[in-house]
Amino acid sequence: MAGALARFEGPLGTTATDGVRQKFDLLYFAQVFGQSCRILVSVLGITIVGLSVTGVLVGMRKRSARLLGAASRRRRVAAMPGGVSAEWSSRIDDRKVLPLAGR
Repeated sequence: MAGALARFEGPLGTTATDGVRQKFDLLYFAQVFGQSCRILVSVLGITIVGLSVTGVLVGMRKRSARLLGAASRRRRVAAMPGGVSAEWSSRIDDRKVLPLAGR
């Protein structure tokens, strides 16, 4: 029997792979611990969806605040004595460099 393929087969023709797959199916469909496990899995799923939605909303709020802040900054700089050149205006839009007074 040296080098022969070892294979387990149950009395009804099931293999070890079938048994493992059945256990994973029970876990996947939340049938291991009964109704309480199903409720827990459902609550966890709703929680994940809720966190995703709130994350998107917070991101949108931060983005709109950033865009409003850039528009406000452009208005303040445009109101400076002497105005702003096109070069400085593009830098202000990119939020890289703000012009220094007196230079």
